[in-house]
Amino acid sequence: MHRTRLLRTASILALAHACGCNIAAANPPAGWEDDGGASASSARTGGGAATGDVHGGVLGNPGAGADGGTGAEAGSPSPEGGATEAGPAEAGSGTDGAAGRSYTTGVLVFTGDGTWGTEIGDLEAMLDAHGVTYQEATSAQLDAMGAQDMAAFGVIYIPGGEGGTEAGDTLPQTHANLRTAVQQLGVSYVGFCAGAFVAVAPAPTGGGDVSYGFGVVDGPVLDYYTGPGSDQTYEQTLESYPDGTTENILWYGGPVTPDIGVIARYPTGDPAISEIWSGKGLVLIGGVHPDLSQATLDDLGVSPDTPAQDIAWKIFQAALTQQPLPTF
Repeated sequence: MHRTRLLRTASILALAHACGCNIAAANPPAGWEDDGGASASSARTGGGAATGDVHGGVLGNPGAGADGGTGAEAGSPSPEGGATEAGPAEAGSGTDGAAGRSYTTGVLVFTGDGTWGTEIGDLEAMLDAHGVTYQEATSAQLDAMGAQDMAAFGVIYIPGGEGGTEAGDTLPQTHANLRTAVQQLGVSYVGFCAGAFVAVAPAPTGGGDVSYGFGVVDGPVLDYYTGPGSDQTYEQTLESYPDGTTENILWYGGPVTPDIGVIARYPTGDPAISEIWSGKGLVLIGGVHPDLSQATLDDLGVSPDTPAQDIAWKIFQAALTQQPLPTF
């Protein structure tokens, strides 16, 4: 059940202002500033599906549900044993990923303030094509969900856009609920560009809110990628994989991801896509946008315009099954 796709009528200018992956937070760390870009949510057409409106076919993931557990810093051992400095634990290490976890709907798609509607449309079309169920949630709808509500999903997906708006227009309690859902209840998290930026923040202290973003992974705030291609607003960058192959993926102001569990590297060798066990949840974040369609790449006028949805789908497969991908 594909959504009506009016986004293709948007001008290139609208697309260019839609993402940019602004990382400014409501209370940004020192040195981080809002670039004042246009709201990414303005690129969306229509109101989107309400919570409870589930799209796509059924993708089951048998296994016991997760409970308990605590947060883990990026690069720390996975729960109950597993890999350490070299990266995420492999399946079979005693993590929830080895046993799987049950869920009702495949993906919770965040469509709230600051999100890039074009990317959401491309992502949902990809999920439809693979028969994965999903449910959209606006900022207000995400605020209305508790951690147990979020645990009904296999994956929480945060798209590109304006990270400061994505996190700043949701409540501190929502940030805490997201952390609990991932770290304690074992929900996987996928985020690209702004969705990667807001995933990582220093652990909150004294029961307060995180200092930046959602902070489902405890660690220092991510840095911008500043290598080849970053002198443009957006550009295809040639990422490399552990097997020696390469692929062009759109960079649009995104970060360098944690240097742990590295799935893909930028031309500089910096991490472009990483996977991290955060407590009981598997977190896969990318500074690039592998889920974009060829039509979107054509609208942006980039070359080559070959989409990278093959790796995007592998990322979602890994998140849904909690079976980590090969890493460097």
